[in-house]
Amino acid sequence: MITALWTFFSHGHGCVKLYRLINSLCLIFMGVFTAWFQHWYPAKVAQGG
Repeated sequence: MITALWTFFSHGHGCVKLYRLINSLCLIFMGVFTAWFQHWYPAKVAQGG
């Protein structure tokens, strides 16, 4: 969400390819982090116990 807003407000500065690259890298990083976190976080804690 933050990267989308940042890109929207910075779009007029002419570095569109750079902003697309940064947005893509952020999305990839978050996907990798989510996959890692699902395997790392203990199921016992997630169930509330």
